[in-house]
Amino acid sequence: MIYLYTNETEKRIVRISKGGRSQELSSDSTYKEYIVQDDFDLSGTVGSEKLDGYITYDDLISRYNSSHTAKRTAAYPSIAEQMDMQYWDSVNGTSTWKDAIAKVKSDNPKS
Repeated sequence: MIYLYTNETEKRIVRISKGGRSQELSSDSTYKEYIVQDDFDLSGTVGSEKLDGYITYDDLISRYNSSHTAKRTAAYPSIAEQMDMQYWDSVNGTSTWKDAIAKVKSDNPKS
């Protein structure tokens, strides 16, 4: 996983971390965290040369929003709702939570 942190107000990328999540940045409301797969395109253009890790803020937002990850993230129920589904599934012997997650995944397949 790759963790990207942006400052939405300043429209800039603050940190790109392939080594793990930054607890400091993820808990600070100044920054927004984006989590993407390892094969997410981080390249950007400097002059006429394409370089990995030089993605711009605008390119990040555009690429992220067009990815299946963003679509799935927006479609998933909140964590609180998912936990409630799991509790009631365990009490009632139902599969509401698994069905909800499977629907999000099938509606937003990986490319």
